[in-house]
Amino acid sequence: PHTPLNLLTLRVLDRILCSSQSAYIKNAMQKAGVGEDFYSMVDEITKVPWFGFISAGCRESDRAEFTRIIEETLADLVKNGIDKARLNSTLNILEFSEKEESDTWKTKGITYSLQMLPKLLYDEENPLEQLEIFDAIDRLKELAATDYFERFIEKYFVANHHKNIVTVYPDTEFTAREDKLIAEKCRVNAATE
Repeated sequence: PHTPLNLLTLRVLDRILCSSQSAYIKNAMQKAGVGEDFYSMVDEITKVPWFGFISAGCRESDRAEFTRIIEETLADLVKNGIDKARLNSTLNILEFSEKEESDTWKTKGITYSLQMLPKLLYDEENPLEQLEIFDAIDRLKELAATDYFERFIEKYFVANHHKNIVTVYPDTEFTAREDKLIAEKCRVNAATE
């Protein structure tokens, strides 16, 4: 559900798993040489929020390794836990960025509207709940001392059977075809003038 607690948990995990320099999965991918860049994506707008792991420049032969690294790293975090200092640091960064709105280019009105949008779209109760973000941050700080994040990973990542692997390949001939099409259009237009 689109509760501030769940959505903020996904943002914290995004940073801990993929976005920071010390991110668990990002470091494991770099160490294994899988892909040129690794990051994640959290979609909070869809009816069921989703989390995606993305590797740019990954070879087809690395596909199984990509999946293995993610699954093993997540399972290891569930078993052995997330470093509490790293977790608290991430929560402090999140709290600061929310208070300062330092990671956004939008005005406050647009930011607040976007935060309420999922609840408005999917007819959930009380869209204003999304604005109670600091209560959720305080709650996450309390939960950081427990195994809340590990259980969240276990429930929504490890034990979740709704997984998708999408591979996108570049079309190396695309630009040449487009250039040829444009040149042909220019030739036709020049001939008709």
